[in-house]
Amino acid sequence: MLFDDTTAHHDLLREVLTDPSHAATPRQALLQAVDRMLAAPVWSLEPDSELVPVRARLISTEPAPRARALLRVADVHAIWARTLHEAFSGQLDQVEAAALAGAAIGAVLGAAAIHLNSGAGHGSLPETARKAARSVLAPGAVR
Repeated sequence: MLFDDTTAHHDLLREVLTDPSHAATPRQALLQAVDRMLAAPVWSLEPDSELVPVRARLISTEPAPRARALLRVADVHAIWARTLHEAFSGQLDQVEAAALAGAAIGAVLGAAAIHLNSGAGHGSLPETARKAARSVLAPGAVR
C-alpha cells in the first residue's frame, strides 16, 4: 500500500524515454519524465494529502517500512538506469546512466525530505521535487 504507484511511474518513464520524439539529451528526457510523473494522477496518495507526512514518518521510524522503502529505491534506480541506458545507448554507457538516474532520484528524494521536514515553505511537494530535478538535470543548472 505504501508503494502502489511505482509500476505506473515506471511505465511513464519508459513511455517518455522510448518516445522517438523525446528530448535530444538524456538529461532533458529524464527531466521530462520526472515532470510527467509529478503531474500524473497515479499517486497512491495525492502529493498534498495530509497522509503524506504520516507515511513519511512511518517510513522513517519503523524498521519494516524503512527497509521496504530502501529496497524500492534500489529497484527504482536499477529500472531507471537500465531504461535510460537502453534509450540512449549511443550517448550513455551503463555507469553514466546509473549516475544520472541516481542523481535525479537522490535530488527528488532529498527535496521531498526537506519539504516534509520543514513544511511547505518551499512550495508544494511536486514543485519542490521539480526544482530539485532541474537542479541536477537542466543544462548548466549545477553550479
